[in-house]
Amino acid sequence: DTHPEPWEPNVTALHDPATLKWKDLVQPATPLPTPWIKHEFEEHSRAIRAHRGQLIDEQASEADFDALFREQRAIERDMLSASANAGVVGAFEGAMYEASGLYRSEVDCIMFTRNMLGVHKGVLRMEVKRMRQAVVGGALVLVASALAACTQAAADPPTVTVYKSPT
Repeated sequence: DTHPEPWEPNVTALHDPATLKWKDLVQPATPLPTPWIKHEFEEHSRAIRAHRGQLIDEQASEADFDALFREQRAIERDMLSASANAGVVGAFEGAMYEASGLYRSEVDCIMFTRNMLGVHKGVLRMEVKRMRQAVVGGALVLVASALAACTQAAADPPTVTVYKSPT
């Protein structure tokens, strides 16, 4: 599968590692694509899906689903933080709900353990810098607190203020 290059700043199809969107954050010795415990993680994900299916079949309570989610998040946090390239900025296969062909900037991300810290903050910082002076359809777009939002809960979205330019 060949994916087109996504427009999102934190996902790449990695057609050319030399043009990686977040290349300024990658150490020279880091291999691209960057190895990670993908097989083990996918086995764990399949087991969680099977357990979730059992809960559905049993018409389990919401508390049971919440407990499974907390268990999943804790196991994945431990698994990913102990992996060889934890904390490394690179190009890790598996992004945008695709297991292959798309890459994310770090082994752990908001989609796994709900971690919004780390390199996503750096990728967002680069994107905010790029957008700071962008003029879109006659409106000057200013991102007021996007960087601060990175350190808050993922459910607390960044504030975006749009000022219409005088005509």
